[in-house]
Amino acid sequence: MTGDTVVQMTAVTLTYRRRGRDPVHALRDVDLEVAAGERLAVVGRSGAGKSTLARVLLGMEQPTAGTVRVLGKDVAGLRGRRLRDLRQRMHLVFQDPYDSLHPGMAVEQAVAEPLAISGVARGQRRARVVRALEEVGLTPAETFLPRVPSSLSGGQRQRVAMARAVVAEPELVIADEPTSMLDASLRTTVIDLLLALQRDHGTALVFITHDLAVARHVADRVAVVDDGQLVEHGPVQQLLAAPAHPASRLLVDAVRALHGTRPPADPHPDDDGAHHDG
Repeated sequence: MTGDTVVQMTAVTLTYRRRGRDPVHALRDVDLEVAAGERLAVVGRSGAGKSTLARVLLGMEQPTAGTVRVLGKDVAGLRGRRLRDLRQRMHLVFQDPYDSLHPGMAVEQAVAEPLAISGVARGQRRARVVRALEEVGLTPAETFLPRVPSSLSGGQRQRVAMARAVVAEPELVIADEPTSMLDASLRTTVIDLLLALQRDHGTALVFITHDLAVARHVADRVAVVDDGQLVEHGPVQQLLAAPAHPASRLLVDAVRALHGTRPPADPHPDDDGAHHDG
């Protein structure tokens, strides 16, 4: 990898102890690095530990063992304001945008919230919100400012969530299955948009997905998680061509079953497709 290291996980283990029952090993001895500006896909079946990994990166879960450093800070050692300050430099895009958009909060308030938390003066927020909405293809932006999530389509809500993610110019974005609740016609559009935003802002991206075909379009590199362990990682094309671990082979077989013997070609990788959803 090149560039500064944004994420460094070393021997990270997370075990849930349950009275009278066997412990659950959510993560086991995970080593992982992400460089500035890199796109990493974390891939695995449901329950493999992908979302747990994201929560550990954000400081929402504390590892039982090992160290997690994000943007040079030991996450486990941060509390209160210092943890909030670090979180302002990263952002999570949820699977369901309703998880990050308050149903009674107007789009302008929702997108401006990271700016308010970062201490940006109220008078400076609207211009940045408008610019972020325009970046994600919600134009004219002024018509979206007063709207609430229930008045938006699924694709529009996910665009608002992405505007919220980039408005404060974070250094790390974690996207947790951001297209899994969209229909097939919108997935490519939203993925292309997310990649365009990542390129424009130079943000490191950790993209969590169960679909290796999606990972191929999104990532420079892929990390396969199975039963809480990072079992294989490397360039996406290399893993598709010669998966070494049984969990990786199952993911590759699923792609081949859907798309034939060859994985699908990248759908217009340089076109952000930002203006074609409802």
